[in-house]
Amino acid sequence: MMNMFARRALAARPTAMRSFSSSLLVPLAARAEVPAEIESQHISEAAHALLQEKYAVFNEQCKAELQEMNKNIIEAIVSRGGTEGWDTDVNALTRSFEFDSFEEAQAFVMRVAKDAEVKDHHPEWRTADGGRTVTARLTSHFAQNTVTRLDFELAEAMNNAYAEVRGSFKLYPLLDAKQWASLKIGVGLMVSTIFFYKFVTGSGYEEKEHTAAPLPSTSHESPVAKYSKV
Repeated sequence: MMNMFARRALAARPTAMRSFSSSLLVPLAARAEVPAEIESQHISEAAHALLQEKYAVFNEQCKAELQEMNKNIIEAIVSRGGTEGWDTDVNALTRSFEFDSFEEAQAFVMRVAKDAEVKDHHPEWRTADGGRTVTARLTSHFAQNTVTRLDFELAEAMNNAYAEVRGSFKLYPLLDAKQWASLKIGVGLMVSTIFFYKFVTGSGYEEKEHTAAPLPSTSHESPVAKYSKV
């Protein structure tokens, strides 16, 4: 019974017709004409051989341009002293870095690790002299253990890291990084508070010059005697 009343109610309910604007109706783009040799499912052996020949020529051209680009990058690194101190040959770049302490050498290793991760190229190294000497060897295993552009770039990055660590490392710094940050924030807040206080309490009032009031007379002469002299 309930289903019958529900069907009658739905039948008596007017149906609302949604109107669409003609501007929303966008015609489909016409199909582009495709050449018959591409549209066909099969390609002849002669056409396939021609394509392979063109691809081979293009790949050789790209390889030559890549080699020329890598050569220019390596020459630029060498010309600006990026490989200073490194022993260079076809198979590897090697250099030893000397430090004053084991901790300083470890700081250098951690600093270089960041550059190695970014470049996705990692050095081979070993330590000596109680961990105060780090000897690094750079080579590219993917290029049959020869030197590539990545080795020269990492050598320059390691030279920069060596100069940075040697100039700034302190075994027992006065403040660590978090303490320095807290100190800077505290000083900034104090300066901001002082300026804010001066801004709120300051009036821009210019002090005016006030003349001093005359001092009372010290004479004990009576007014009657003063005027009797006239």
